[in-house]
Amino acid sequence: MNGKILLRWLALFAIADGLLLLIGGRGYARLCQMGASFARGLADWFAALPSWALRLAGVAEIGFALALLRRVPIQVRELYRAIADIYDPANFLWKRWLYVDAHAALDRALAEYLPPNGRVLDLGCGTGANLERLLSLGLPFGSYVGVDQSEEMLARARERFAGVDRASFQRLDLVTDPLPEGPFDLAVSTWVFSHLPDPLAMVEKTMGVLSEEDHVVLLFLAESASWQGRLIRSLGGILSSRPVPEEIYLAFPGHFLPQRFSGGSAVLMVLKKGA
Repeated sequence: MNGKILLRWLALFAIADGLLLLIGGRGYARLCQMGASFARGLADWFAALPSWALRLAGVAEIGFALALLRRVPIQVRELYRAIADIYDPANFLWKRWLYVDAHAALDRALAEYLPPNGRVLDLGCGTGANLERLLSLGLPFGSYVGVDQSEEMLARARERFAGVDRASFQRLDLVTDPLPEGPFDLAVSTWVFSHLPDPLAMVEKTMGVLSEEDHVVLLFLAESASWQGRLIRSLGGILSSRPVPEEIYLAFPGHFLPQRFSGGSAVLMVLKKGA
């Protein structure tokens, strides 16, 4: 393991530890105290600190880790290779705790714009979260094709949905590779466009494989002046991603009015081909 990789893992561990300390406070400190087999005195002293001091220590630990990661940013492909096995539990928390309203709006959009027996293309499908969404909503899709550049994430998706005959998964790079042959009746992409160097080009590419008058449903991180937006911008530099600027997503062809969530840091858009 080279030095950069080691520093990245140390920083990621520090972020996780800092978040647990920030959220759990004394409860998390006592849990660590119980597991400490060395430096018992230090662990006892730390667990006895006031809750505000423990949470402040968590913030400081996160800040230190983020500063470290800025020196050794994580490439997206490396990140998903590393977290493929734990992505689904983390994604569950993401849906339940963060952007709850945005995910509810996504469900409504899929129900409205997916025609019966429609053919669905999922751009950046990961482990199949959107396929799980279609199935849980009981939407009558005819077939589903999920594409992603991470073979590790696709392996998890194929394992999870091995019994769904109308679903298939393909490895491809959204930027450089052609999309699967259409026509598709609906394209969907969630939390992917902030990782793309040219989101507008991706939209135009996607329109090329849609049936006439059909739709693209997008949910992505967007630039925002809110505290959520500032936090996302900070993390984006670390994870080699960039929230989509407003002037870019408002230039998407065929768009309806965007729906903004969490201070504008998340945007849901529906695009119609030929509009």
